[in-house]
Amino acid sequence: MNCLPLLKKNAKMSSLHVNSSRYNLNLERICKGWLIKLEIDCRVPSCRFEFDKAIKIVEVMNEKMERIDYNRDEDILCVDANKIYIEYRLEGFLFLAKPALNIPYPENREFGYELSVEINNFDEIIFNNASNIYNLIIIDKGLIRSEVCEIRNNILIKSKLSKQLNGKLINFLQFYNYFSDSQLNVRVYEANVEYALGLSYPGLILLNTKIFKNQLFMLYKYLIHELVHQYIGLKLKFSNELLCESITEFMQLLYIRECFDDNVYKAYKKSYVRAVELCNDEHLFNKGVLVWEYIFDFHMQNKMNLRNLFIYLYGLKKEITMELMNQLLKEQYNIDYLALLRGCNNKILNVN
Repeated sequence: MNCLPLLKKNAKMSSLHVNSSRYNLNLERICKGWLIKLEIDCRVPSCRFEFDKAIKIVEVMNEKMERIDYNRDEDILCVDANKIYIEYRLEGFLFLAKPALNIPYPENREFGYELSVEINNFDEIIFNNASNIYNLIIIDKGLIRSEVCEIRNNILIKSKLSKQLNGKLINFLQFYNYFSDSQLNVRVYEANVEYALGLSYPGLILLNTKIFKNQLFMLYKYLIHELVHQYIGLKLKFSNELLCESITEFMQLLYIRECFDDNVYKAYKKSYVRAVELCNDEHLFNKGVLVWEYIFDFHMQNKMNLRNLFIYLYGLKKEITMELMNQLLKEQYNIDYLALLRGCNNKILNVN
């Protein structure tokens, strides 16, 4: 991925024309907030959008600029028209990105959109040149505490971290580069974001201010996780969040196993084992991490085979489903991945 340039004032950015659907987003700074104007040309069977029900819509119009009715069911907006214009206001600092639902996200992700963005106050925001509405992030500079680091072509070119942490980050970049078939280009910011402790978007990572009290923990628990997502999740795409997060966390676990002694690795792994044994809300995700380590240790047995799997998956140029992953692992290693997730295997929970 090339380093994503910042755009000039009133600039437009667009993706390749995927089909005849268009998504035009116009942002204008107003008193105490922002005015959002959208023009959406939907050449899809149904105009349904994920959109925060708490946001008050000023008006919705059709292509004749006539006001039309719309329905809102929880966080779903339904409009009975193919070409629509939506206008509304957002108060305070601007943060347009998943997981916030403060712009309408087309519910049907199988259809592509030609995306364009116009901003009249460029100096007040940071955004990435995403070609997909789901990967777009626009954030008010007022939410940014500082730029943590910048990585360009897999090289750390700028950092406010300590010399010791920079060395550890450089070591991770070598690990990352082995598995990824493209160079890493990303800017990392410390930000006052409420949605998560770490968020990864194409070319841009946000880390919550709360996690900077212990910078070593921040690096290994959060920054490395979000850096892995620049490949696993953003380039190598998954339709299943459980699968994506499990592989990402496994890559973290694998790296920690390489970096630290056996006691540190076992202590880190035990957090996943305990979660599985307690059967808490995230036990399947945690079990997924352990299943991937089991597959790596007892079937793949080396990093080259894992790397080859990622390269093959990336070459498919489509979202990886749970069913597809299960099929590939059966063909290559005679493993029933879904059965491992559902079943009980003492080798998977072993930390000795």
